[in-house]
Amino acid sequence: MSFEDKVVIITGAGKGIGKVAAQQFSDLGATVILMARTTSEVKAAANEINTRGGNALGLTTDISNAASVQLSVDRVIAEYGKVDVLVNNAATAGPSGKTVTKLIDMDVADWDLVYAVNSRGTMLMSKACIPHIPAGGSIINLSSTAGRSGMSGRTHYCSSKASIIGFTKALSHELGDENIRVNCVVPGATRTDLLDNLFKRMAAEAGVDVDTIIKRQSSNSPQKRITGPDEVAQVIVFLASDAASAMNGQSLDPNSGSFML
Repeated sequence: MSFEDKVVIITGAGKGIGKVAAQQFSDLGATVILMARTTSEVKAAANEINTRGGNALGLTTDISNAASVQLSVDRVIAEYGKVDVLVNNAATAGPSGKTVTKLIDMDVADWDLVYAVNSRGTMLMSKACIPHIPAGGSIINLSSTAGRSGMSGRTHYCSSKASIIGFTKALSHELGDENIRVNCVVPGATRTDLLDNLFKRMAAEAGVDVDTIIKRQSSNSPQKRITGPDEVAQVIVFLASDAASAMNGQSLDPNSGSFML
């Protein structure tokens, strides 16, 4: 599997799954453009790749803002001329400190924030990049098991992530004639900094220790484990590769068996 001469954009790449996916694409020869809102994180992640001999560019980007998206994509096209792979990974679970809020108590602004990043951001990035994706290119969108199963107190996050699956299917039809594939990765709980911070907040709200939360979250897996970000990244890389040439409009669920269709 090789991505030599390929240009790959990954959003939410300052940490977690996005950062690991960028490293894996780079190891396979790709030029990687890392996008994230936090400048220090995205620059550091890109520098790590460059220090290892890769070719990476870190761009501060707010994917919920059309002007910010267009500015970053224009920069990529000016320097590299194309986008072979777009990975729409960036997402938010909601405002800090509000892990669980019933719909009746939810601020509309909190709902809008989640949709602005998760749904609108995926749309804006796709819309900006599609004119520059050559035949044979691909888009990989990141959903979540929460979008399949639903969770009480997180209607904004669950519904926004469910929308990504529908978006993937519709866009795969639109881009079929251009030989651009569109697929979706639907991770379950994944051991990233985001999840660890969420576990800490959940533990504080429930009045238990973090290990108790981790055990609860692992209980649905046949192996009683939580998936690693490297495992999710491997699925992303596979879907972008020629080995997945027959995969289009599909959703793959790397979740260690914690949710089975």
